Amino acid sequence: MLHRSILALLALCLASCRGDGVVSQAPVQPAGPLVVHPVYQTAFDAVKAALDAEDTAVAASTLRRLRARLEADLETAPGFDEARRSVGAQGSERTGGGPREAAVLAGLAPSRESVEAGLRVADGFERVVEGRLRMEALTPTLELVRSAEGELVDVVLVARSTWSFPLTLEPGPGVLRVRRTSIEPRTGDLAVDASESTIADPPVLEVPPGGVARLRIAQVAIEVPVGAIATEMTTRLSLNSGAVVEKGRRYPARDFTVTPSARTDFPAWVPLGYLEPADLVGLVERGDAPLPAILERTVRIAPARRGETLDMLGLAAETLPPQALRPAMPALRWLSGDSSLQLDERGWKVWLAQRLEERRAGGPVPR
Repeated sequence: MLHRSILALLALCLASCRGDGVVSQAPVQPAGPLVVHPVYQTAFDAVKAALDAEDTAVAASTLRRLRARLEADLETAPGFDEARRSVGAQGSERTGGGPREAAVLAGLAPSRESVEAGLRVADGFERVVEGRLRMEALTPTLELVRSAEGELVDVVLVARSTWSFPLTLEPGPGVLRVRRTSIEPRTGDLAVDASESTIADPPVLEVPPGGVARLRIAQVAIEVPVGAIATEMTTRLSLNSGAVVEKGRRYPARDFTVTPSARTDFPAWVPLGYLEPADLVGLVERGDAPLPAILERTVRIAPARRGETLDMLGLAAETLPPQALRPAMPALRWLSGDSSLQLDERGWKVWLAQRLEERRAGGPVPR
């Protein structure tokens, strides 16, 4: 026995026939344009949710299962017109219309057209997933290299790949932002200068399999102001969505996340070479070191070790009175990377304690 809803559909279809049993020439149409059938919607929603959550592996596996289902349904699903003729024929002397055809017309089962629509949507999702997989195998970063052409720095876009085949990166236009923070040795004042330039003709990188590609995208001036003991230059590159190409096939690539880069430049009178964090921490613990000496050691700590230096200063500050941090306040602003922090010595003691507490939550902090 047919399901009641299917019987109701059959009644509607038969009502479209003339009383003499001949099918009406007025076609029975679906109630709207043919779209992806609701039976597939949950799976498509799961794919989208995985992509939104940056879980490309889950999106890919969900999509594979969904495509297998769609391709299987395509083998058996009747076309809408076929289902209409088959069900309508039951009002004449012909037979052959069955529950599947009636369910298609009732909207309870997908037609071949809606399965094909689902496959087209799956194709679009697959291109997104394939693009994501390739972009996840790439690590775009910026490098700042002293130019041989004078007081300039080459801004170099570097792409490292773990993909097994050559990839071509074709990002959209972007913006290069340059921020220079200079520090004055006698007062500890920080001066910030920021600029940006448009990358209207975006770079195209040919990245070998498992290799590295480099391309200079801009040159910027070093510009250490007169009287400054150091200038830190930070560059950030934002590139719009573009494409990643493999073997002639283009896949969409979202906004490129490029790791920023920084370098510190000094005037000629500052000795070259990085110092140990302990060289600065020892001066702060003394409590009577002049500010120029503190800053000379501060700016010569490698950027990669600034976090370690703040850890050590936080540990030292646990047993130091707040006033012992007063000479180090400009150094703390430099090390924190936040020139807007305008704290007094008590504020810095609290800031270092809170930071140390957060660090300890992740494990022991080396002394």
